[in-house]
Amino acid sequence: MSATPAAADEIPPSTSTKAPTLHDFNLSPAPTSNLPEEGVCGKVRGMVGVWAVFRDADPEDKTLLANFRLKNLTDPAQSVDFGWKTVANGSPLSVDSGQLPNGHLFEATAQVSDGTNLSEITVGCRFRVDAVASAAPVVSSTEFPPLGSPTPAASYGGDYGSFSVSTPNDPEPGDLRYYYSLNEGNSQELQVDAKGIAQILTKAGRNTLKVWAIDGARNVSPTTTYVFNAPTPPVGRPTGEWSWGFCSSKYEFELCGPLLQRYEFFRGMHATFPKVTSGVLTASDGIGRYIELADGSAIFWSPKTGARDVKASLRQYWEANGGITGPLGYPNGYSYYWPGVIQFQKGIVFWNPNDASYKTRSLTGAIADTFRSVVPAPTLADAPTSDLLPTPDGKGQMITFPKFTIISTPEGGAVALSPEVLHAWQASGGIDGPLGYPVNRAGKPAGSTAFKNGVLTESATAGQYVAIMTPFLESYTRWSSTLGRPVGAAEPRDGYGQVQLFEKGMLAYSDAAKSAFAVQGRFWEKWLSVGGEAVIGLPAGDVWGAGARQHFQNGRIYEWSNTKMSATWGPIYQRWLTSGLGDLGYDQTSTSDGVGQYAYFYSGTLPYGYIYWSPATGARVVFGGISYTYQQLGVEALGFPLDEESDIGDGKGRKQTFEKGFITWSPADYLALAIRNDIAKAWSVGPQWYGAAKTAELTAPDGVGRYQVFDKVRFYWTPKTGAHEIHGGILNKWWELGGERGFLGYPTTDEQAIGNGRVSHFERGSIYWSAATGPHELHGGIKQRWLELGGPNGLGFPLTDEMATSDGRGRYVVFERGSIFWTATTGAVEIYGGIGQAWASQGWNSGKLGYPTRGEYTIPGGRRADFEHGYITWMAATGQTRIVVTG
Repeated sequence: MSATPAAADEIPPSTSTKAPTLHDFNLSPAPTSNLPEEGVCGKVRGMVGVWAVFRDADPEDKTLLANFRLKNLTDPAQSVDFGWKTVANGSPLSVDSGQLPNGHLFEATAQVSDGTNLSEITVGCRFRVDAVASAAPVVSSTEFPPLGSPTPAASYGGDYGSFSVSTPNDPEPGDLRYYYSLNEGNSQELQVDAKGIAQILTKAGRNTLKVWAIDGARNVSPTTTYVFNAPTPPVGRPTGEWSWGFCSSKYEFELCGPLLQRYEFFRGMHATFPKVTSGVLTASDGIGRYIELADGSAIFWSPKTGARDVKASLRQYWEANGGITGPLGYPNGYSYYWPGVIQFQKGIVFWNPNDASYKTRSLTGAIADTFRSVVPAPTLADAPTSDLLPTPDGKGQMITFPKFTIISTPEGGAVALSPEVLHAWQASGGIDGPLGYPVNRAGKPAGSTAFKNGVLTESATAGQYVAIMTPFLESYTRWSSTLGRPVGAAEPRDGYGQVQLFEKGMLAYSDAAKSAFAVQGRFWEKWLSVGGEAVIGLPAGDVWGAGARQHFQNGRIYEWSNTKMSATWGPIYQRWLTSGLGDLGYDQTSTSDGVGQYAYFYSGTLPYGYIYWSPATGARVVFGGISYTYQQLGVEALGFPLDEESDIGDGKGRKQTFEKGFITWSPADYLALAIRNDIAKAWSVGPQWYGAAKTAELTAPDGVGRYQVFDKVRFYWTPKTGAHEIHGGILNKWWELGGERGFLGYPTTDEQAIGNGRVSHFERGSIYWSAATGPHELHGGIKQRWLELGGPNGLGFPLTDEMATSDGRGRYVVFERGSIFWTATTGAVEIYGGIGQAWASQGWNSGKLGYPTRGEYTIPGGRRADFEHGYITWMAATGQTRIVVTG
């Protein structure tokens, strides 16, 4: 058999598949009986459900396919085909039409296929779509003209009045049913005769009548409000029955109105019904009427209850309990031929005259009202199993029934308790326990029983009930559907208040806030996942805000998308509260070294950032560009932050200190770079004008050392020399001399003050600088001799670097106040002043004297300097020099 049948014109009809019986159509509403169209069995508002039952099983026991069709008789182009659907033999199948066009007439059909043969088409019900309500009814009355009319009322309050009700503009008035309410009473159907007249029982005084119509498709018309006044009837005339004035003397006693009607009703039904033995008598309250019957029974009437029979044995019980002026009031049910549960105006009597051992009991007042609400249609099987007993404190009453107990107190009213709830309440101490007495409370959680100080509701363990006390009640009423059932009673929490757990959440009552807060749904799941109360604490409020968030004693949870939650707690949470960082972020997470934790945030008054915490350093904010670099390097590289971002001191850059270094940020290039190891230590003790890092720490070109560039300086480091800064003219000179690969090597000191200049020392020399001379290097013997002579305070700062002499034998440096020449044989010797000028005039080291071998020293009357091939003297008295060549 194929999954889809062949077309209808390709499969001949076969008796092997019976035509389906369209058993009924599930119309909405059910068809009415007064439709004007012949052959139309119902109307719908625009949606229709169709179903069918097949009268025979397929003789070949094949799987059947059924096709429903709603044929649009008004516009065939808008017919509805539901397609072929698989059905079991003899089983119903239903389909929904969807919205249908208003006013159109439809005919339902069904056809069946066994995959080879098609059945005949079965034609079912026709229905018309009517989605338009009638206009508001027109209401009038000559007996009770509208309020304000100059025409007085022709009847009294308490009488039935004739009212004209019509909808003159409705095209199908026969399709309408009318409903009404009088003086905001219960709604009921209004019986309107063929002439459009309805009888309505009025009351004395102002009456407000509301009338509306419902058509065959259940469309509801607008409501018409008709206000009229009904005069109070004359004194002595009983009210409540329009027919009271109709009396009859065909019986031994004259009977009138409802009492006559009720008596004739019973006499007509039962020839054995006792005879009347009195005329109409006035009841003891002066309002009602009654007649006596031969066996001691009676028929009582009142304006509110009408005429009701009371059998003799029931009458005895009733009158022994106060009769019409007692707690039961007038009878409101029929008892002569229907013993059992008898309704009275203000109570209920359980009475069984057919069982001599049966104990008649009654309910009145609030207990009766509660019983009616629990058992709307009671039988004798629902009768009390105990008398009305006092509650243990003597202030209320209680009575037991087969399936519940009602307890009534002045404070709480009458409340029905199931056996399980009663047991749980009594186990907790009953009226004297923490729950107090049961109460009728509007708005209590579904499925719970209310008490003065809380409710009892079924716990997560079936059959067991748990108290939810007043502190939690408002929140539980609001959230019971999402919290689920309680798993236990509330428990105290020192310094906080109380906590109660539920299947899917928690309620926590804060003594400080005097409010209960709920943790539920995804917030509950996240709270549990991060460690719950031990880690993040108890709630400090409910979920709030556009991006849902909830704060706790020691943290908060944030729902920042439909699928993502983040949690923050402990010191990180405390720091976040005043950080200016935004709500959005990820879960607080352990750092990779396992020592501390961190959390990410963004969308606040600060740019995106993190808060890092460790036991040793506390919680610190790291944000912006510094946080980006820190994240790239990781905690292992720099350790945890020791402080938060601050000004470097140059008025431009920013810095942050970490356990193993720093990160600086420069507004000039927006670079955030780490400073680590010995360079970090050297940079940190230097002046603030060093500025921010311009590069990361790099390997020097010689592959031995490391260096890092800053705004105003560079630091160079080797294991041997440590980290030292170079800057300005000295740095430029050092580079000119080859830097770390030059003969000077790496710096061994930071730049220092010397005299009125500056100096940086290197592995194999120094560079000296002054504003007048610029930077020049000194090293070896010349440097040593220069220092022996007082350095800058002696010969002054160098004017040249160390240079080779013209003959290639020696080296020399020119200073502000002299020079120092060096050879391997003579060492470093200074020459200056008049002697120096005389030596220069002889051609310096290339002259006859050669290189100096001894610097100036004192002789009688002057100074002398020795050379390789002679000497030069200078006499103070004359200022003259003399050159002596000895070899």
